[in-house]
Amino acid sequence: MTLRNSFKSSALLFLLITIFFENLPKLFSSHRRTFCVRIFQSGAKMNSNLNLEIQMRRKSHLNKFLKKPIIVEADQYSEFTSRAMVDSLTKTFDRAMLDSDINAEISKSKRFGTIFSVLFIDLDNLKNINDTWGHESGTNAIKLVVECIRKRIRKYDSIYRYGGDEFIVKLPGTALLQAYNSAQRILNLVNESGNRNFPFTPTVSIGISSFDNQTIKSGDELLNFADRALYQAKQEGRNTIRAYGYTQFPQVNPLPHQAGLR
Repeated sequence: MTLRNSFKSSALLFLLITIFFENLPKLFSSHRRTFCVRIFQSGAKMNSNLNLEIQMRRKSHLNKFLKKPIIVEADQYSEFTSRAMVDSLTKTFDRAMLDSDINAEISKSKRFGTIFSVLFIDLDNLKNINDTWGHESGTNAIKLVVECIRKRIRKYDSIYRYGGDEFIVKLPGTALLQAYNSAQRILNLVNESGNRNFPFTPTVSIGISSFDNQTIKSGDELLNFADRALYQAKQEGRNTIRAYGYTQFPQVNPLPHQAGLR
């Protein structure tokens, strides 16, 4: 029992005992119902007063530690914390949230022996897109990539903006081959959507790594290995997928009209 509950219980018990003995004769009269109602009403009033007193004491205690305490509405606090975790342009989680979530996923994997994977996704040739068609086109291409990712992942997967045109996708309970299939669906949709919306075809390169608690031991290693796989995909022509430590996946060749954008 917490100190707060102990304090409340003792005070209520004292009140009810006092009322009981004051009205003991009435227990044996026709006023039993009125007597019981009074007990409940007095108990409820006392409980309300105690809650207020405890809140005031808590506030006084906190003020000893808070330099500039302020009162914030709950909905405003929720909105503030949400904004702090979400990238304003893409509405994906930010990098700080990524670090926290990856560490939590690793702890869960170690505890239950589960596996999970990450996709490291990078929009190809963003600088050339900005220089050739303008920064607005580059921004729209980034938004397109995020839209395609959302359409090809599950509800419990998560997207994080890692850098300007780089994104991490966390895939809980997903082995390497399943992660590759997810990456392939994203890559294909980016190619198909780009043909309809842009004077050029945006493409992405994707690196994959999986946490198995054997080869990879930490979140930093997991992201580093996915980054290496992404670098390999870039070196091998872009618009393709590579998985760290695995070479048996088929290579996706770059589109012919993308060759000039390398």
